[in-house]
Amino acid sequence: MILRMKYRKTEAGRYLSHLDMARTIERTFRRAELPLVFSAGFNPHPKISFASALAVGVTSDGEYLDAELSELCRAEGVPALADKISRAAPKVIELLALMEIRKPERSLSAVINRARYLITLPSADPAGLARSKAAAAKLLEFETLSLKQPQGKNLRPWLYELSISVKDRQVVLDMLTETGQAGNLKPQDVLTLLNDECRANLDKPWLIHREGLYTQTGGGLRTPMDL
Repeated sequence: MILRMKYRKTEAGRYLSHLDMARTIERTFRRAELPLVFSAGFNPHPKISFASALAVGVTSDGEYLDAELSELCRAEGVPALADKISRAAPKVIELLALMEIRKPERSLSAVINRARYLITLPSADPAGLARSKAAAAKLLEFETLSLKQPQGKNLRPWLYELSISVKDRQVVLDMLTETGQAGNLKPQDVLTLLNDECRANLDKPWLIHREGLYTQTGGGLRTPMDL
């Protein structure tokens, strides 16, 4: 059977690398005593595929993976399996949803093409907030955006939404970007562009949070749990 899992990378796991997270997930399944299916060959590995790697220092409320388990697990039922995973999971991750799926025609990494990020910045005075909002609006007016490097790619087609607001007395950037096989726009690059191209003067430290991963379809954004 194949399980699709939605999970959170918590504040406690902020500084785990993608490789560390993959190891953590595998150990969680082992502690839960769930029989993972392994690949064949000289170097067998568990059949777990992730939607998208998450950078070090970034938390998330919407990460996804597919894991193949022995057919014997089907008799337990998904709720019982979810309970086992939740009890076995360390503080760096939190199970949010679990469902059984048919064997997908394409991997999660192949179908995911949008990511939404929320970036919390140091508090700004009214003038600073107005300057930041103006910078965000200006950035969306550009037809071409590239980082200061030789033969830099045009990143503008990969930036779909960008807004700035105040929440709990903190400045928050909300952006929807391209991610996946067609391209990947990092939130750090958007911050760099705001400072370099629009003189936004956004100061560190930046706290970056990935709110979710999606597939853009004719009907709008869909999560992997809706595919």
